Amino acid sequence: MAFEKVCFQHIDQIKKTLDIYGVQTAQSAWIGSDDESGGAQTALLLDRADRVLNMCDIRYQGEPFSADRGYCQALSERQMILAANISPRKVIRHTLITTYGLVRNEYSGLFSNVITLDDLFAC
Repeated sequence: MAFEKVCFQHIDQIKKTLDIYGVQTAQSAWIGSDDESGGAQTALLLDRADRVLNMCDIRYQGEPFSADRGYCQALSERQMILAANISPRKVIRHTLITTYGLVRNEYSGLFSNVITLDDLFAC
């Protein structure tokens, strides 16, 4: 929870890292549900005026984050629930915000962007 709070306090740095600083953006947490899979929660959504929605997953770890099959499946389910609750004209992009980056493996390609602790505290 503390790392999520730090991320919300550094929205400007996140937008700068995503190269969307000039795009009007609304940020929020999101909790949704559907009848089949139950509920879904995303720590941070960046809803952009350019019809892109960054679905940010925030992970605090003492080492680079390694995505696995189960994790990617959970994110895909979350994306389906989110897509059912937003305009079909929006594009959803997976963004990972983590302390020390992402381990490259067969599942790491799911993320359009990876933001690290260094990005959050860049000048």
